[in-house]
Amino acid sequence: HPTRPQVIFAGTTEGLWVSADGGKPDSWRRMTSQRTVINAVAVHPDRPERILLGVDDVGIMVSVDSGESYEASNAGFINRQVRAVVADKAERGRVYAGVIFDRTNGGLFISEDGGGAWRQSTNGMGARDVYSIYQSDSNPATVYAGTNNGLFRSDDHGRNWAQVKKAQVKAVAKSRKASKLEKDTLVDLQNQVFAIMPFTPIVSAPNSGKGDSQPAPAQSTTSGWMVASTWNGLFITEDEKKGWREIKFAKALNSPGANTAANIKVTAIVTNPKLPGAIFVGTEEGMFVSRDNGVGFQHLALPEAARRIRVVVCDPRDPETIYVGAAAGFFR
Repeated sequence: HPTRPQVIFAGTTEGLWVSADGGKPDSWRRMTSQRTVINAVAVHPDRPERILLGVDDVGIMVSVDSGESYEASNAGFINRQVRAVVADKAERGRVYAGVIFDRTNGGLFISEDGGGAWRQSTNGMGARDVYSIYQSDSNPATVYAGTNNGLFRSDDHGRNWAQVKKAQVKAVAKSRKASKLEKDTLVDLQNQVFAIMPFTPIVSAPNSGKGDSQPAPAQSTTSGWMVASTWNGLFITEDEKKGWREIKFAKALNSPGANTAANIKVTAIVTNPKLPGAIFVGTEEGMFVSRDNGVGFQHLALPEAARRIRVVVCDPRDPETIYVGAAAGFFR
């Protein structure tokens, strides 16, 4: 919770749980029906007492008392399986919801009143399932929607959309050294885009490799870098107009059993601007982390019960503190 850091919400297949004591084992309370499947939790930035849930069948549920009680808030929806909920960072009262498996009745929905009433907003997107939503930190008018058919972008707070595709770029001039991404094969994102988020890379200092120079982080306010988790694997870009490079996750693993890495299913990813170069990847086989822009990954030592990971979150106060939601419970 942004104003009460010790409060943690955990959406599960058996309702919403909340801890008021940093996730300690004996501090959890269930706040909804056990039959409610929670896919997403969002705290409204302007009204932190307002909590929004994206759920199966019910659609959106809203609390106006800091999560003590919830009511369905679905004016404008038809069929409802909400996978993503994001409150706009700049426009007061504006909330985005991603709906899946509803064909022409699904896609991206917008509320202008904090989640009370909703309208479909898919102009330029068409009938798409929306799995993930990301709003740019540096330009809040830009919103990305990860769909079942690639990535879409809006530059007017979700009113109109265009699919993110590589631009036809001329050959790199000889006078300019091509970046690592330009040297690799760059592609467009295809199929389901399950997660899309910003990324702060580590870039080499001008005299990198000489003396005691260390890599320096790029400025997140000017960086166009992003990371995406898709049906086809992990991808990274420094400029979406140039395309995306696949992170060779299986080849990058530096851990025992790496020869079976091709069978590892990625279930969650997270980045943090305070940890340049770091990508945390949750899988059915536990947690992996890269500290070098996704070049290499190492397997983190977690309890056996934490292997089947469903969600990963960095503590906003201490980015080295990682919260893990696994099939067997909550871990820190």
